[in-house]
Amino acid sequence: MIYVLIAAVIILLIFMFVFGRNGIKKLKKPPKFLFWKVIYTDMYTKDKKDGITYGKILCSEKYGIQGKPDMIYKHRITGELLPVEIKSGKTDFPHDGDLLQVGAYMLIIEDIYGYSTKKAVIIYKNNCFMIRNTRSVRMRVLETSDRMRTMLKTGEEEANSSFANCRNCICDQTVCEYSYNNE
Repeated sequence: MIYVLIAAVIILLIFMFVFGRNGIKKLKKPPKFLFWKVIYTDMYTKDKKDGITYGKILCSEKYGIQGKPDMIYKHRITGELLPVEIKSGKTDFPHDGDLLQVGAYMLIIEDIYGYSTKKAVIIYKNNCFMIRNTRSVRMRVLETSDRMRTMLKTGEEEANSSFANCRNCICDQTVCEYSYNNE
């Protein structure tokens, strides 16, 4: 019994070390997806294959969100689903909006396909990240979507300008009256 407990603690520590506390793991290179098959893609192609859904907006009635992931892979053995988002830019760490985006995709997939995804992948030109489907990711997506709905209804929302929020924004130092650098 004690050996099982020790083994469980060791596995937990390894898992925490690999993924870190925030559930984001930087991969050395993009996954090869050897045992995975594409079941959904937003990518345009002339040669459409059976068993793949192309470009359909995925809507979650339960969470009131919708989206179009770049790809959804299904594991050939376990049936696990994996949303993949491909970005054109470069970064050393995923942008907040990109994390919210794949977090929303994980919730949408949970609602549509009936079970929770364990992770998602974001692929940038220079880096690739595995994002775990954690409670905090789900809560951030739901809180953000609630704030957006409230803002659409009332037309009011507090500006949240800061260096961290503004540094990657195309409006920074241009048209934005809330720009961190314009204060």
